[in-house]
Amino acid sequence: MDSEYKRMLSPSIALLVLASLTPPEHEVTIEDANAGPIHFDDAPDLVGISVNVDTSKRAYEIASRYRRKGVPVVLGGIHPSAVPDEALRYADAVCIGEAEELWAQILSDAAQKRRKRTYYNRRPTDMAKTPRPRWELLNQSAYLYTNIVCASRACAFKCDFCYNSCEYVHNQYRNRPVANVVEEIRSLGTRHVMFIDDNFIGNPQWTRAFVRAIQPLGLIWHAAVSTNIGLHPELLDEMAASGCRSLFIGFESLNGDSISSVHKGQNKIETYDRTIREIHARGMMVNASMAFGFDHDYPDVFERTAAWLVKNKVETMTAHILTP
Repeated sequence: MDSEYKRMLSPSIALLVLASLTPPEHEVTIEDANAGPIHFDDAPDLVGISVNVDTSKRAYEIASRYRRKGVPVVLGGIHPSAVPDEALRYADAVCIGEAEELWAQILSDAAQKRRKRTYYNRRPTDMAKTPRPRWELLNQSAYLYTNIVCASRACAFKCDFCYNSCEYVHNQYRNRPVANVVEEIRSLGTRHVMFIDDNFIGNPQWTRAFVRAIQPLGLIWHAAVSTNIGLHPELLDEMAASGCRSLFIGFESLNGDSISSVHKGQNKIETYDRTIREIHARGMMVNASMAFGFDHDYPDVFERTAAWLVKNKVETMTAHILTP
């Protein structure tokens, strides 16, 4: 990861969900290179690695080392899904996209030594089939924060720079059943939760039903939403009443040409200030996600952005370098 703090922030839910999807005849061990060294002194029948672009170089090194030992490797996650041809240079197989319908088949094929090179489910996964992560397989003390929950998949929008605009993604926005998410929250034994959905308000009707369901739990919670949250003041009221204390929002840029160049049509720069005021008025903080390096950016982009953040009393910001 790009900093020690972020590296230790939280684990990969993907691996914990895969563990839950694994048939009981298999033994599962989870290693996290962000949380400690991998010693390579084991001899598993199969290694699966979840890969992001910023961990891809190290992931490929790990895969290569196991393959030299004769251990087959399957790569998955958003980076191999976006560039499977690259990932196949370092793996025996690649799982492209959603794994709920594929993981048992991958394991069966590996056991019978009939692996395919790529696995891809052409239908959107029914989110009711997504199981609760197996947190008991992790040393949770190795992380700063493990109270994380994912309640949906995909996004209602397709911004050019986002993985959600890749061809492999099923762009049908889906939520898990409200009852399933509430049950998972209860199982965590905590009153403080971070939702890591790409867009927590991709279906405002579901969000409204969900925040009503969790209001009796007395939670403090945080989530990421799109800038059109400002169009839903009643939903903001209910989110605040149910314990929401901060929202991560992809404002990205104050330059209209930059916004339109990546087809982020839901962002209306003239509404930014009002949206922040509405959120602040309800006692919630704003984490502004800003991207730098658009073709329309000039050297003054940093000072202009900083001045805007200060003017609007934005509590925290996350800066991204736009990466082709």
